[in-house]
Amino acid sequence: MTANYLDMLTAELRRREKVSAWRIRTVDLETRELFYIRRDLDMNRGKAVRRLLLTVYHDYFSEGREWRGAAEVRLHPSSDRREVSAAVERALVAAALVRNSPHPLPMGGTAFKPAVRPSKGLGSGDLASWQDPVSRAVFAEDHLDGGGLNSCEIFLEREQVRILNSEDVDVRFDRSRVLIELIADWQVSGREEVELYRELRSDEVDEKVIRREVNELLRHTRDRAQAEPLSARDSRTAPAVLLGGEAVAEYFSYYLAQSAAENVYRGISSLEVGHSLTGRKQKKGLTVRLLPDLPGSSASSPYDADGTPLQPVTLFEEGILLRYWGPVRFCHYLGCEPTGRLPDIEVAAAAGSFSAAELRGVPHLEIVSFSDFQCDPLTGDFGGEIRLAYLGRGDERLPVTGGSISGNVLHVQEAMAVSSEQASHDNFRGPLLLSLEGVSVTPASG
Repeated sequence: MTANYLDMLTAELRRREKVSAWRIRTVDLETRELFYIRRDLDMNRGKAVRRLLLTVYHDYFSEGREWRGAAEVRLHPSSDRREVSAAVERALVAAALVRNSPHPLPMGGTAFKPAVRPSKGLGSGDLASWQDPVSRAVFAEDHLDGGGLNSCEIFLEREQVRILNSEDVDVRFDRSRVLIELIADWQVSGREEVELYRELRSDEVDEKVIRREVNELLRHTRDRAQAEPLSARDSRTAPAVLLGGEAVAEYFSYYLAQSAAENVYRGISSLEVGHSLTGRKQKKGLTVRLLPDLPGSSASSPYDADGTPLQPVTLFEEGILLRYWGPVRFCHYLGCEPTGRLPDIEVAAAAGSFSAAELRGVPHLEIVSFSDFQCDPLTGDFGGEIRLAYLGRGDERLPVTGGSISGNVLHVQEAMAVSSEQASHDNFRGPLLLSLEGVSVTPASG
């Protein structure tokens, strides 16, 4: 984005009396994209894109009170002065229809400087040079009989972000990400072919991690092809349900939703500072933190989309809410200090947690793949259809499929147990395993 273009845009914004405030976000994005069918490269392409998002704020008085409206428009970097002026006018018209309570924008200055993340992996050098290492890591484990990778899509991205506003904010940062989408299939004689999907995200190329994830996907696909339907008897003999992987992150999203300033302001959450989710002191409370930077996270950023500098924040300590979190707008409405929209989550177990081996040492149903697992941020209801699970009974570990689970975070919270071992999944770091009792398990048949 040229300086002359931004100068023209900011001059246009400043000359308009109805523009009460503004924010500009520019992104220079570079990508390399690979598409494989089996091991054959079907498409290799790259692109470089410039994006500019303008948010216009308009303060006005109506029905006896003040309002701050806002509207966002996308500008093309090659727009001339006439086109820019027309876009600003459209934004003003739209903003005049929005009724938000007045709120400030982040203020510029030099009081806080976030830590500079060193360039690593995709953050330096030629982006195309990382294509071979990623592809090599993906297919290194694809050598099993009976099944393998059906298709693979690899996206390597690097972006330069700049955020400016009318309150003298002007910040810049770089970030990169690797996205790998995998579909594996497996055929067992006498049965239908099955497929499993997995998505990997990271901010750098770690060949060991990629190989480990692909190996696990292939093993799970093989076991899914051999799995028997989950029966009613199976569901009765496994009182504990174990969750791992991305389902753990989705489960704890309820903590974030209930402590978000926006949800408290809108009445979606009634959780008060100094209380737990259940309203009672928890024997096995967890510590939940939000971070601007987490090793391996593709979402890490020193600033949020408003340009607010980000610092680590502890939300829950031993299950008790310490503070709300959120952008300047909603924290202003609640009268609490803004944290910004922090991108990374860390959940730490309290003393007395169990090892993964101990959690697997009792009869259980460990679900490793769902068709879709969701947790409602309003009610805490969670559930999903089972694609692959392991029924643990003594020394047996039997693959099963079909059926579903359902439950509510508030109802299972007291008996919840977490593993002392941790695992990372993109922007989430937390327990490797989560053990829940009182979860409803619906069998595949009967």
